[in-house]
Amino acid sequence: MSDINIFGHQALFEHVYKSAPIGIALVTIEGSWISVNPAACKMFGYTDEELMARPATDYIYSECINNKDKLMQSLDEASSTISVEKQFVHKDGNVIWASMHVSLVRDDQDQTPLFFISQIVDITDSKVAEQKLQESIERYTSLKKYNHDAIISFNLEGRIINGNQMAEQLTGFKIPELIGTKISNLIGERNLARVLSSAADYVAAEKGINCIHHRDGHQVEVLATLAPIVIHGKNVGFYIIAKDMTEQKRLIIEKEAAEKTNKAKSEFLAMMSHEIRTPMNGVIGMTDLILETELDEEQREYVQIIKKSGTTLLNIINDILDFSKIESGRTELVEETFSLRTALSETLNMILPKALDKNIEVTTSVASDVPNQVYGDVTKLRQVLMNLLSNAIKFTPNGSVSISVQCVRDQANSKLIQFSVTDTGIGVPSEKIAQLFEPFYQVDHYMTRQVEGTGLGLAICKKLVQLMGGDIWYERNPNQQGSVFTFTVVV
Repeated sequence: MSDINIFGHQALFEHVYKSAPIGIALVTIEGSWISVNPAACKMFGYTDEELMARPATDYIYSECINNKDKLMQSLDEASSTISVEKQFVHKDGNVIWASMHVSLVRDDQDQTPLFFISQIVDITDSKVAEQKLQESIERYTSLKKYNHDAIISFNLEGRIINGNQMAEQLTGFKIPELIGTKISNLIGERNLARVLSSAADYVAAEKGINCIHHRDGHQVEVLATLAPIVIHGKNVGFYIIAKDMTEQKRLIIEKEAAEKTNKAKSEFLAMMSHEIRTPMNGVIGMTDLILETELDEEQREYVQIIKKSGTTLLNIINDILDFSKIESGRTELVEETFSLRTALSETLNMILPKALDKNIEVTTSVASDVPNQVYGDVTKLRQVLMNLLSNAIKFTPNGSVSISVQCVRDQANSKLIQFSVTDTGIGVPSEKIAQLFEPFYQVDHYMTRQVEGTGLGLAICKKLVQLMGGDIWYERNPNQQGSVFTFTVVV
């Protein structure tokens, strides 16, 4: 007599049914509950009454076996058991994954279907791990596929394992051609020996790999990075990530050449300051002498035109040479203690005749906390003020120009003084504001020119203000049409 008969089939089944660590559900052919074991209830977080109140077909049907007839047909044609994976919602709201093994119990005599047995195993942990692994694989695949650098993996024997599309472009070989070949064919035996050395210094090894051997025989300059491949705490190989530096090197060389040319040009113009200005001053001086002689009205008009043209040309030359001198780094601050209010007054006196000619009102406002004696470069401060005030008068057909001065930061060793020049002139179009302080840019270059100039004035102002530790910017006149140019300097 067999051992199983000692215990009896019924008792054995009941013991297994109640004590098994997997869920077991018995469901009729019509899709109604017969019974469910404690393991299944625990798996889904319900009591047996709560679980059996839910549709029994959820625990025998699935997305791929979606009705009884199809399920029974599959059990007849395929095998006695169908295995599927299905997602469920635990009573607490969490998603769980289960593997269901559904079988059909038949009558021993006539094989009439009696009921379904569904064995349910919780595979949530393994499914989550599988999904994370898949995500990691997909991220790695995407990184390798879409990376702009060449990525090549090789094992501890120096044999290439794989590579990405950029590796094909860099080496000239297709990946199937590279797999199994020695990485030393690309980076050299000496570099491979350094990488595989037991006392490998990856930083030093990276510096040694500065080129990759191309299929056609030439070498491609690269910037290389090495990364060990570690699996289960053990180093099994390396990634080499190589950036093609050919284009970058070309751009760097071109940039350096352009910078040298530009610097030489700026230095040449800065050195020519005296040679260009002296003859122009001579021309203007001679016109003054001619004007003092006896001339008829027509001659005097011609000489005055020559003088005006010479003065305009000298101003243009001065702007270009000043800007070139600043650009070449030959401009230095000449700092001394001076009276801020006196410097402002002297600057205003120089521009007042132009303002009076156009009937423009000029006003000043100096805050009481602005110190009278400050330390800085008075010449460059006057140059900035003169340029901004001249522009304000030049672009204001009628109305007023004002300058306000205030102290915006007062520290023990320095003060930040802010100057604002406000006019009621034509203003600046919104689309032109961004280019205001760019060299050689004139706001009105797109229409008939109304004023003379090089377009360097504001660029020079910006350079000088930055040299004096401040900043300069443009704002619209908040009260009416016009402009506000504000700058700061450290004194």
